[in-house]
Amino acid sequence: MNTKNKIHAFCWLFMVLLLMNSCENDGDTIYLSTPASNELLASEKQVELTFETREQIALSFAWTKTTLHISDPDMYAPDVLITTLEASLSEDFSSTVVETGTTGLSKSFTGGELNTVARNVGIEPETEKEVYFRLGLKTGTNMEPVYSNTVSVTIKSYRIDMRIGYILDTAENPTGTTLYSPEENGIYSGFMGVGSWENLLFQEGDETIWRGYPAEGTAFRISTEGDWSMWFPGQSGCYYVIMDTQAAEWSALYLPSLQISGDISGEMTYSRSTGKWSYNLDAVPAGTYAIRVSTTGKQYNVNTSTEDDDAIDTPIGFKDNGGQLEMGTEAGTISITVPTGSDYAFIIDLNNPQE
Repeated sequence: MNTKNKIHAFCWLFMVLLLMNSCENDGDTIYLSTPASNELLASEKQVELTFETREQIALSFAWTKTTLHISDPDMYAPDVLITTLEASLSEDFSSTVVETGTTGLSKSFTGGELNTVARNVGIEPETEKEVYFRLGLKTGTNMEPVYSNTVSVTIKSYRIDMRIGYILDTAENPTGTTLYSPEENGIYSGFMGVGSWENLLFQEGDETIWRGYPAEGTAFRISTEGDWSMWFPGQSGCYYVIMDTQAAEWSALYLPSLQISGDISGEMTYSRSTGKWSYNLDAVPAGTYAIRVSTTGKQYNVNTSTEDDDAIDTPIGFKDNGGQLEMGTEAGTISITVPTGSDYAFIIDLNNPQE
């Protein structure tokens, strides 16, 4: 490079450095103010909740508007506030905190919604406790929130039966089919008679509705967000369903048939309309018969999706457990007594998940 070109390049480098230094020193850094705390107000100081009034507004909150300020008066501060209403049984919010995201300047809870909040913060059913509420505001998910004043409301809750879960159609109407969670732990199970590719929703006792996860390729995952439905595989008939709200997933075990073996042999027939398996015993002599009932099912879950080729072959067998049938992977001996020689029907009724 000749001397003239070297001087020219040096001049351009000097100009760039000068402009960069000018930008750093001329006040071009823009600052967004920390949000100021709001004044939070509650519509009630004491609320007694009942199942009969669960759909009515039970408690409302309102708060003053918070405005962000920007250091450059010629610029507009965007509305980027994340607002959360928090509830806790401790005034310093050191115990379980239930958060409810909200927009605008108010939030109302129906009796059912507030009862769910009360249950989640730790209030025992049909007891009265003081619940503390505050508003948290921040300008980003990684920012520390600014809190409003704390208000307290004494709430008496009602019992929510979380043992029974309800199958809904896509319009959120009950279908009459239920699943059962004996431990009230959010894991429900039971048998269902369904059609090919049948859609469904699921509702818990606290009126939380679970839907299909709103994304492609996520069959058998569930969510309380969005408007997707869950759906069964293409096989029509009897399924053993597990709805696991803890893991946010569900599974469907298809029973293609039920085989009877032992003193009596045959194949049972399933009726979707009645939810029962049956086998006709024609002119059977009086006596006691030892039988076994089994099949090989097809398991569909988050790992298989609804693809039939990926469904997992699963051995299924029924056994007698104190006068009730229990399903497992191996069949046990079931004794049936025929009092007099005649025609009979051997029936397995799978409608009541509690039995």
